Amino acid sequence: MNSIAVFALFSIVIIVGTNGQTTEQLIRSKGFPFELHTATTVDGYDLALHRIPGKQGSVPVVLQHGFLDTSATFVLNDRSNSLGFMLADAGFDVWISNTRMNTYSYASNVIKSLGKWGWTFDQHAYLDYPTALEYVQKQTGKKPHVVAHSQGGTTLLQALAYVKLPISKITLLAPVVSLKHLKSPLLIALYKLNVDVILDHLPEGPFAPTNPFLHSILGELCKRTPSLCDFTLSAGLFGPTTNLNQSRMGIYVNHWPDRTSIRNMVQWIQDARAGTMKTYNGIAIDFASVKNEMQVFLGDRDYLSTMEDTWGGGGHDC
Repeated sequence: MNSIAVFALFSIVIIVGTNGQTTEQLIRSKGFPFELHTATTVDGYDLALHRIPGKQGSVPVVLQHGFLDTSATFVLNDRSNSLGFMLADAGFDVWISNTRMNTYSYASNVIKSLGKWGWTFDQHAYLDYPTALEYVQKQTGKKPHVVAHSQGGTTLLQALAYVKLPISKITLLAPVVSLKHLKSPLLIALYKLNVDVILDHLPEGPFAPTNPFLHSILGELCKRTPSLCDFTLSAGLFGPTTNLNQSRMGIYVNHWPDRTSIRNMVQWIQDARAGTMKTYNGIAIDFASVKNEMQVFLGDRDYLSTMEDTWGGGGHDC
């Protein structure tokens, strides 16, 4: 067998042998109904909302993922320990939102002169959140609860500082409002090596650490050696954990990291260097003006969202 044939066979084995299911497939595989909704922002981005519909009159809950992530993050585990499934089983009407230009959202109506990738998490806050939440309110007739993770929590706070949003209750998971106490070796290395300066000279485009083929390879490797993948992610990026299901590592890395814009990556690296959260044009975000009541959950060993830098944990009192 020649080398090309071997490579092709290896590729097929890798792809078939991993769980590269879409969010819809993950939801349906657990016996839940699924609906795809699309909400279009004022600047032309079509945001995918993945819904597990509840019974008539049930309370809507919007789940918002974090950085380099997708809606799949809330349905990757079993029915008993995936937040999306747990809320659905508890009787909620679950809406899982995707930010602009990740795997599930697209830009069919964007003005060509603006391009598809000229945005940062500022637009997540000021445009994506209002669009998604107003859509859910219109569809259900109720203000939704919101559960937001990581960047999703930070941008929700950013939005609340400047925009009126239709929200009933708020739960945030590790939302940073400062980066002064950042411990993540990878993110620290990115700003010390001035990677943002290099990226800033590139044309506007996607920042995609992996592609479908590499996702498949990583998925198979992590499926076979989960402890190695767990150690790599823990030591290099997130911090030590005893709560990660190593048997699911192959599935996790089939979905994360996803993609964002180069400009958004630049903004995060610049903010990490400065130790403060600012807009892309350098204006400090006025988190102090947010007066909404909310629940916040933090991890005391989180390298990215340290206790001192998170809302409610030291970065700002709830």
